[in-house]
Order: sequence, then C-alpha cells, then structure tokens
Amino acid sequence: SFKIDYTSPISDKLKFDAGAKAKFQYLQDRQSDAFKYDESIFALYGALTYNFSKYTFSTGLRAERSTSGLTNSFNNNVFALLPNATLNYRLSSKQNIKLSYSRTVYRPNIYELNPYTSVNDPFSIQSGNPDLKPEFRQNLSIDYSKTLGDNYFSFQLFYKKSSNAISNYTF
Repeated sequence: SFKIDYTSPISDKLKFDAGAKAKFQYLQDRQSDAFKYDESIFALYGALTYNFSKYTFSTGLRAERSTSGLTNSFNNNVFALLPNATLNYRLSSKQNIKLSYSRTVYRPNIYELNPYTSVNDPFSIQSGNPDLKPEFRQNLSIDYSKTLGDNYFSFQLFYKKSSNAISNYTF
C-alpha cells in the first residue's frame, strides 16, 4: 500500500484536502501453479471544508479504479465515483445537528470470488462466484447530539441503500 495526503488552508474559513492511494495484493498457492490472484486499487480524492460561525460544511469526491483477477478464471475491472458531504450546525456549545451523505463501495474478496469448492467440514462447503460485482452503498443521515455533563446523548435517523448486495447463501 502507498498513500499520500495533502492539506492546505485556502483562507481562515476554507480548507482543501487531497490525496492519492494505491494498493497492490498478490496471492498464490505454493501447491498449485494454477492459483494466482492479484488485486490493485488506485484512488484520487479531494475535499473542501468551510467553517462559518455555527456551520461547518464539507464535501468531497473520491475516484477509484480497481482490478482483480484469478489466472485462467476471471478478471474484474471497476471504476467508481464516491461523493460525500456533511453539514454540521452547532445549536449551542453542547448541542449539534448534522446532515450527511456518502456513497461507498465494498469489493468482494478472493473467498467470495473464487469459483473453486472448498470443504471446511462435513457440513460446510464454500464456493465463490466470480461474476459478483462490487456492492455500492448510499448512506443519508441526520444526527442530533447533546452533551450532558460527562455524558453524551445522540440519536440518528438514517436511510441506507445497497445495490449489488453481497451475502452468503446457506441451506
């Protein structure tokens, strides 16, 4: 893995963040020359944060390119744009309300993709699906918080949506 981040104040109320990340993974089986799995993820991201009196607004975008594959079996290539935004309003020194949105991605791992059958015990057989697509999640929430002495109270209303949901199948 490799990651580099950059932060710069543009003014006393505005801040800019940016960065890049790269991850490489290679797996092979010493007992089988046929099993070679590789995965790479490249990401560029940026965000702006604006502070004004009782408000803080932050928004950003992450662009990711990922590839994963098992030699002689499958090769998955995915490009994803992942936006996020948060608006925080300080009602008082002890109360906040926050509205936030984010889009995230969950990529299936090698065990979920590997089409070969593996028998763990007499009751468990596992096989992956190489045709799985990444799961995208969208999260929208409004959050209220209040400090009460040394304690903290918070409640949240949220909406979550998943597409291409990944789940185990058991029978």
